[in-house]
Amino acid sequence: MVFAAGLVGGLAFGLYLTMTNLWLRDHTDEASAALRIPDFKNFVRLHVRKEGHLIAYTIGVPRACRHWRFQPHVRPQPWFAPDGDTVAPVLIEPPIELT
Repeated sequence: MVFAAGLVGGLAFGLYLTMTNLWLRDHTDEASAALRIPDFKNFVRLHVRKEGHLIAYTIGVPRACRHWRFQPHVRPQPWFAPDGDTVAPVLIEPPIELT
């Protein structure tokens, strides 16, 4: 019973996200989060200054590296390095400073 409820609930929520995204152009982030697309990864880098100011940097990676080279001689890390593909992060918007 629990398995069936989980399956029906997951399908209903997926259908809800699909329909609201197609018809209302809403929930785009939630609907595309489960697509397992390796590109377009974004994150926020937070920096706290000594004065207590918080600076948020929104950084995006338009294309993720797909091929890696194993480097066992490198100590302590990283053991893996991009093989040909370079990761080029970009600043999505200017830094946001909160005081």
